[in-house]
Amino acid sequence: MAKQEQVLNIDPQHELKFQGPFSTMVSSYLKLQNPTDSTILFKIKTTAPKKYCVRPNSGVIEPKGQMIVQVCLQPFDYDPNEKNKHKFMVQTMIAPEGDFNAETLWKEAKPENLMDTKLKCVFEYPVESGTSGTQSSPVSATRDDTSNFVNDVASSADGELLKASKEVKILREEETSLRQENFKLKEEILHLQKQTEALRQTSSRSQVKVEPVYQAHYIIIAILTGIVGIILGKFLL
Repeated sequence: MAKQEQVLNIDPQHELKFQGPFSTMVSSYLKLQNPTDSTILFKIKTTAPKKYCVRPNSGVIEPKGQMIVQVCLQPFDYDPNEKNKHKFMVQTMIAPEGDFNAETLWKEAKPENLMDTKLKCVFEYPVESGTSGTQSSPVSATRDDTSNFVNDVASSADGELLKASKEVKILREEETSLRQENFKLKEEILHLQKQTEALRQTSSRSQVKVEPVYQAHYIIIAILTGIVGIILGKFLL
């Protein structure tokens, strides 16, 4: 069964260009756009993993969303006579609806459900002065592409900051609501404590009042017994 065609819009489509000198880390950028109504999972793979750092190298792109991927080339000794065979592959897959585990989906994915796009790496060394303008045009194109991607990165960062700001606002509102509920609970607990104390005091007073009543009752009985004894004594005498 033939593989599915790539659903992501990938820019650039065929080549990742890196502009020298290569004595320091050099970056290139990939823009991944999801024009579909489905969630797309992606992975970035390379034939030379030790020479590159990819951020992020995998992730999820929401419907109609996009992702900027930074590809960093590690410093190395550039030899223009050496043929470069480094390649990258953008592998994608349509995620199922509802909750899912990305790692599990990649492990269980069938080959016919995977889509991929391959790009080759191109190293461009700065053109020396005195050369023709046609030779310098690839460098200019690379600079323009890099500038555009940097702008996209900034836009993406602004969007993430706005999203984070909204989430912080929601969390603060929830925190305020929880504090109010906590205050109400404290008031209810205090009210219950007062009621309990009042009942305890009322119970103590009732006990205090009952004891004299019982004592008076015993005194009256003793007096009556004494009077009866006196009367009986008179009659018996």
